[in-house]
Amino acid sequence: MFKKYLKMDATQLNSEKANLTARLKTFREDIKKIERKIKKPCWWVLVIPLFGLFIFNGMVNKRKISTGLGDELIELKSNELYLELEIKFIEQKIEELKNKPNQDQGGNNNEQQ
Repeated sequence: MFKKYLKMDATQLNSEKANLTARLKTFREDIKKIERKIKKPCWWVLVIPLFGLFIFNGMVNKRKISTGLGDELIELKSNELYLELEIKFIEQKIEELKNKPNQDQGGNNNEQQ
């Protein structure tokens, strides 16, 4: 899935991870903005204590479905998930590169004997 990271060294992986982390942060900020836009006109319903939560939830779900904000939110969340997966892959690759010199040193000693 992330073949381009297999050929990178640790410094390149760290810089790519930093770039992706920054992009992930902007995705999360955008998600928060959209969720605020969806919830903003519905806050008054929370004044009604018991039924307000159910009415609020229904109104928010309706706005997610009927406006373009819901589609945009789903797209941003899927991009966020993909970036998180990509960052985890890079972290795993960095760990493999850190552990690789230790394994190579052990392998060289066995070959010399």
